Amino acid sequence: LETAKPPHDITMSDTQPAVQSSSGGESVRQIVTAMQLLQSQKSSGDVFWDPKTNEPMGGKFSHHLGELLPRCSSPVGDDGFPEVNLETTPGIDGDDASGHKRVCIRRSGKCFETLAHAAQEVLPGDEIVLSSGMFNETEDVILDKDNVTISAAKEGEILASVRIIFSADCCLICEGSGVLVSNVTFLQLRNWNGETKSKETARAQGCIRIRDGNAQFKQCSFSSESAPAIVVSGSAHPMIEGSSISGCKKVAILCQGNSYPTFESNKIQNNMGFAISVHDESAAQFLNNTVSNTVKCAVICGGSSTALFQGNTVSDGTQGGFWIQGRSKCVLKDNIIRNNHKAALQISDHSDPHIEGNQILDGDGGGIVVHGNAKGLYIQNKLSGSVRAGIGVMDDACPLFIGNEMVSNQGGGAVMAGNSAPIFIANKLLQNGFVGLGVKEHSTPLLQDNIIVGNVGYGILLQGKSRTEVQGCTVENNRRAGLCACEEAVLRASKCLIQASTEGQQRAGLLMHDDSKAIMEKCTVLGHKTGNVVMQDHSAGSLMENELANGVIGMKMHASASATLRHNTIRDSKECNLLLLNESQLRACYNTVSGARGAGVRAIQSAACSLSHNTIVDNGEAGVRMEDAGWVELRENRVSGNGTDGIHIRSSRAKMKHNVVFGNAEVALALRGNGTSVLVGNTLVAGAAENAQALAVDANINLGGPLCSANTIQATSRAIAALSHAGVVSSNRLVKSADHCWAAVRAGLDALDASAPRQAARVLVQMPDGEMSLGEGSQAKAKKLTVGGGQGKEEAKDKVKESKTKCR
Repeated sequence: LETAKPPHDITMSDTQPAVQSSSGGESVRQIVTAMQLLQSQKSSGDVFWDPKTNEPMGGKFSHHLGELLPRCSSPVGDDGFPEVNLETTPGIDGDDASGHKRVCIRRSGKCFETLAHAAQEVLPGDEIVLSSGMFNETEDVILDKDNVTISAAKEGEILASVRIIFSADCCLICEGSGVLVSNVTFLQLRNWNGETKSKETARAQGCIRIRDGNAQFKQCSFSSESAPAIVVSGSAHPMIEGSSISGCKKVAILCQGNSYPTFESNKIQNNMGFAISVHDESAAQFLNNTVSNTVKCAVICGGSSTALFQGNTVSDGTQGGFWIQGRSKCVLKDNIIRNNHKAALQISDHSDPHIEGNQILDGDGGGIVVHGNAKGLYIQNKLSGSVRAGIGVMDDACPLFIGNEMVSNQGGGAVMAGNSAPIFIANKLLQNGFVGLGVKEHSTPLLQDNIIVGNVGYGILLQGKSRTEVQGCTVENNRRAGLCACEEAVLRASKCLIQASTEGQQRAGLLMHDDSKAIMEKCTVLGHKTGNVVMQDHSAGSLMENELANGVIGMKMHASASATLRHNTIRDSKECNLLLLNESQLRACYNTVSGARGAGVRAIQSAACSLSHNTIVDNGEAGVRMEDAGWVELRENRVSGNGTDGIHIRSSRAKMKHNVVFGNAEVALALRGNGTSVLVGNTLVAGAAENAQALAVDANINLGGPLCSANTIQATSRAIAALSHAGVVSSNRLVKSADHCWAAVRAGLDALDASAPRQAARVLVQMPDGEMSLGEGSQAKAKKLTVGGGQGKEEAKDKVKESKTKCR
């Protein structure tokens, strides 16, 4: 062989002719003879020499076979290698005749043992084809040429199985544009050279590092025991599609810098660290991937990243599904996040994500946890089956939740704590354990237009020193209470519907304990077994323009609770509309109290009550009944049409001024026991019963002198004698005829109307059937009666049409 230049003699048989180079075609015999010679020399251990470097070829025998063959007439490249036609050249898509693995450049026909060497020789637009087998890479593979393609060879109709194995300190570095890699498995070992790399080195390295360009990886597999499997940095915008990233000991995918890669339809599973980590200002996109069985949290987004996660399935993360931190503004849309073992989504620091249309299901922890100073917009997500709460908000977080659905979460629908200030609008909280919405510590949430139904415990539970605004919510059929405030919590509720429409559900509408405070405006509270409003301990409430109806008790007060009621309608309770016990205190103005089967207002024990400008009508028993109460003050009330006495006071201190009491079944005013009463300017007219009286006074009670004066009292001749001993006759006006009585009632009602403050809204009621309305002139035959306020007649008529209160 003329091209072989060994430094020592090589004995050759005379029968082996030398192969001469020529510029023309060579005979098949010469090529075959050369092949036989080379094979026999390799088998015998003889060394061939590289014609260019004059060094032993050793294991590179098969890859420099072209130099040992005669030159052919095929086109020759600049490097002296002929252009190779892979369609006709045997072995180029697989192993060579010696069984060595080959990395070949399709255009030039150059073949190498490693991908790193091939990458050094590749030109823009070249295609690198890899035969089946494992390629051990001990130096970086740098792809800095554009439009380079790397793919597995075809062995018949089957793609070759190709594995590229990197040591811990080297990787594939991609910087060119238009690079395409397909059907290749990449693996980075932990300790290829027997050295232990630091965490910093491992993190910086990675198995695949994409620094720039728009490389594409399709149907590949990636794994790393020492560093991230894929690192995307700089301004790179690659596409990784249909691939598998698994078995990584650290981060599987790391996106940083200003990169904006796209990962689509990949399987990212069984990783020991984070499956996906996005940092800096990366705008990575993850579309329709499956992320599962991650030992740490599946996805972490930090820095100022704006990653998009859409259509992914993220499941079985030991430390959760997503952790969004830093100042990230990532977007999660239409993902399924299932069966993660801590929080499915954890939002922290100053992050401000957009979370929309996701299904967060069956987690061992909570659904969404927002803490730190995080914000975020959370729209139309479904959270179901979490062992803890569907949503948790803590610290100083102030997220906005709109149109989400929290269903069957064991720890509650949503829980707020710390100094958080979340906003919940138009959400559904259904059938959660313990509580629909829980608020504690110093949290100050706004709850607007939410539906809170069927939760096992409370609809809304307020604790600590929280301050909660509830507007336009529907709170229905929760097992314990609709709204419950305790400790030092403050509640402000307006325009809410709070009802128990199912037997045995939601025993109380509003339940208050301890030192809690509540302001309730324009709410409808219906049908509760314990009471529509129940106040205990030292709780304090202010109720304005509410409707409390169809409960066992309209409002029930215990212990030292105190409340102010203005312009409310409290009606149709099965026992009592207003019940005061112990040392509770009530101040009620401009309310309608009607239709209870029992008393309209009842106070016992040491309770105290101040009633002014109220309409107390059509209750089954007494309109107002005080027994052993501390004190009661009644001023300018209308009390009529009740089933027994209008006002019944026993052993209580009472002060009554300018009330109009008429048309009750029995006594207009009954004073019993040992109480002390002051009666000034009242109108008392007996009912239609045969022995009905306007005023009934026990024998031991003396009302003489200024204690009872200027009252108008209906009295028959027989009743005058009974009243004389009580000192009533001398200082009061007694009327006998019906005409005089009705005139007195009419005058009394006109006085009520005139005395009400001009800004007070009128309380509108329907008169009992068959009873003529009393008032002046043109109103005498009207079927409606207005009491309180100074609005004009036309406004009063409009109010009548709007009123929902109907008293028989």
